[in-house]
Amino acid sequence: EQFVISRFGVEKWRAVKAKAGLDDVADGDFVDSQQYDQDVTYRIVGGMVEELLMTQDEVLEALGEFFISSYLLNNGHLDLLRAQGQTLREFMGHMDTMHAYLKKEVYQDIVPPSFKTE
Repeated sequence: EQFVISRFGVEKWRAVKAKAGLDDVADGDFVDSQQYDQDVTYRIVGGMVEELLMTQDEVLEALGEFFISSYLLNNGHLDLLRAQGQTLREFMGHMDTMHAYLKKEVYQDIVPPSFKTE
């Protein structure tokens, strides 16, 4: 929600929700601290693809960039990111530990991805 509104405006967000079959969800009801069923996520991404005229890969990449550059950095998580390592290999090598911490302390029901480096 924050991504679409910040980049394209609230009317585009409403159009994305409608395409995703979620137009009954009030603006502001998608919050970062709540977990959503994967089906909802896929429907929103599909709505973004249709409404924003982007490919699925472009949508997912833009969401990832937004998550890092806007959400994490603006919500006091820069130190957490810095602690993951100074190189990409170190960073990726510490992702499982960071996800385990988040699962224990914040999002008990998540099933985070696992990363292996070679």
